Amino acid sequence: MVLPQMPQQKEGLVYTLSTPMEINSQRQYQQAFIVQTTKLKKSLLMLYTPSKQFDTTTQVVFLTDALSVLQALKNDKLSQLQQALYNIKSLTTVIQWIPSNCGVWGNEKAGKAKYGAEQQQEVNPVYFKQMKTIIKSLFNTPKQQDSYHQLTRSEQTTIFSLRTGLNRLKKHLHKVMKVVPSPMCACGEAEQDTAHLLQSCKIHQALRDKIWHLETPLTEKLYGPVDALQKTTRFVEETDINK
Repeated sequence: MVLPQMPQQKEGLVYTLSTPMEINSQRQYQQAFIVQTTKLKKSLLMLYTPSKQFDTTTQVVFLTDALSVLQALKNDKLSQLQQALYNIKSLTTVIQWIPSNCGVWGNEKAGKAKYGAEQQQEVNPVYFKQMKTIIKSLFNTPKQQDSYHQLTRSEQTTIFSLRTGLNRLKKHLHKVMKVVPSPMCACGEAEQDTAHLLQSCKIHQALRDKIWHLETPLTEKLYGPVDALQKTTRFVEETDINK
C-alpha cells in the first residue's frame, strides 16, 4: 500500500478511492462495492495505526465514487467501517461522494484541493456475504425514464450535484468539507449555494440572461424537461465554477 506524501506544514489528508472498473452487471456492481469497502477500511486502519507520518494530521477527507457504500454506511450496514471510523474519532473526518471520470465540476482536481495529497490504493477484494442483499436491492432498482436519465453521464453528475448540494460551491466546501474559510460567494451578497448560483449571483447575470431569456424558476432548472436541464448544465460549464 502506498502512503500519501505530504509536506510537513499540511494538517490534512485526502484519499481518492475510485472504482477501477466499468459496471455492466450485478456481479461487477458487487465486486466494485467490495473493492471500495475494503479500500476505505484499510485506509481507516492505516490512520489508526501509530505513525510519525500522521502525527500532525487533524483532518481527513475520503473522496469516493461508490455511492452505495456511503448509503450502506449511513444505514448502519457496515459495522466494521463504523468501528474503524470510531477509532479515529479524534480526527475531523469527511467521506464525500464525487463521481469519477466525468470531466465536470473539477472532480479530477477535487482530491488535490486544499490538502495537496492524493492516493489510489490497489487491493484484492474479499467476498462479503452480508453485502449481497444490499447490492441486489440497489442494482435491481428500476431505472426511471425521466428527463434526468436521458442526460449524458456528465450532465447527470452536474444536475445531481446541484440537487443534493454535494458540489464544489463554497457553502458545501466550507460547512461540510471544511476546506475554504467562508461560505460567501465572491459577489459578497450571499452564501454560494445552488439557488444563489443559478438564480441571483450578479457575477453570472450576463450568462444567466444569455441562456435563460425569460425568468425561470429554480425547480424548472433542476427538475424540468431535458432541454431545461441541459441549459442548467451548460450554464454551470460556462461559469467555470470549478476552476
